Amino acid sequence: AIETALAKFTEVETITVQAGTDDANAGADEGENVATMTVKLKNPAETAKYQDAIIERMRQQVLAISPDPVTFTLPSLFSFKMALEVQIIGEDLDILRELGRASLAALEGIPGLQDVDLSLKRGYPEVHVTLDREMLASKGIEPFQVAQMLRTEVRGDIATRFNRAGDKVDIRVRADQERMTSLDDLRKLSVVDGFPPTPLSSVAKVEVEDGPSEIRRIDQRQVVLVTGNVEGRDLGSVAADVEARLNQIDWPTGYSFALGGQNRELETSYNGLLFALGLAMFLVYVVMACQFESLWQPFLIMCTVPLALIGVVYTLALTHINVSVVVFIGGIVLAGIVVNAAIIMVDYINQLRARGMKKTEAIVHACTVRFRPIVMTRLTSTLGLIPMAISTGEGAEIRAPLAITVMGGLASDTILILFMMPIVYHLFAGRDKA
Repeated sequence: AIETALAKFTEVETITVQAGTDDANAGADEGENVATMTVKLKNPAETAKYQDAIIERMRQQVLAISPDPVTFTLPSLFSFKMALEVQIIGEDLDILRELGRASLAALEGIPGLQDVDLSLKRGYPEVHVTLDREMLASKGIEPFQVAQMLRTEVRGDIATRFNRAGDKVDIRVRADQERMTSLDDLRKLSVVDGFPPTPLSSVAKVEVEDGPSEIRRIDQRQVVLVTGNVEGRDLGSVAADVEARLNQIDWPTGYSFALGGQNRELETSYNGLLFALGLAMFLVYVVMACQFESLWQPFLIMCTVPLALIGVVYTLALTHINVSVVVFIGGIVLAGIVVNAAIIMVDYINQLRARGMKKTEAIVHACTVRFRPIVMTRLTSTLGLIPMAISTGEGAEIRAPLAITVMGGLASDTILILFMMPIVYHLFAGRDKA
């Protein structure tokens, strides 16, 4: 029924359905009772622009048909994890289940958060045998004997192997399966050899309980996951709202939560890129300090880097591009590019002053002479990025933000540096020699 409903969408090209999976290849969120449907859309270059709206329409159709929980996932750039993942950490599985349900209720209504789901599902029924150790001791029976007897009767033991044409076939000895068809048959099973028989029900309590669907551990600690997709809002804003809602829950001692998924990957990427940006600026400073044989003048030149940041902020705002890993990479590239014009200007001013020209006169003359080469180099760099900025097709979501970031930074830096660099140099570069 779901497949028929999805096939009616004009944007859908193909639908692939996988019902269940084998135990060997089953993941944490898969099983024989889980069906996975992969929907491929037509014209990815066009449908990618409004795929969120298509998914929302599909979600409404599917939820109206299926009484079972349905989760929509969209592969994201560089990652196939859920956009938002809350890791609830603790030891007692029952308490984790209750905290997971409380978290699901707390996250309802957050704008942009869709398909919220709890990883801890109802598991398969299990037979729990709880031995009465005092009763066993009064009868002179060891708990190990009972466990071994149950294993032999229910599962069986391999007594020997039959060799047939080079193939070894296990010969398993166990109780007659026709006599083990119900829980009452298990309770009547004797736990001792010989006479009189001792039924299992007289020395143990036999109950049927639901086992855990999975036992997941992260960093050696047991966790339950609450996952969800993010649509219509940026991941950082949704994560902040989720954290605020979860902080309102009364968490027992020893239990806590942590945000994972793409949000954690995003924070890790940003921390790594911030380190890379700082390292790039440090290396640029060190190289200039060696070339100028000064620690002060390279510092003056590094003041031009924030001028490029001004252009980046306004350009991203005008083009409605969110700050991302690709934008950060563009910022790292800018840190090594924007100082070139200042280096040319400061180096020529130093040459003129070494020839005996006054500081103010040297600044005016250097700015006049170096104006053309600065503008020429910046124009060639900016115009060369236009094809990347307006490119379409696959991979454009990576190329375009990078090019637009660099173009915006170069544009603002080119305009502002012609005014700011002479002022900064005049204020802090020292007096003329008498």
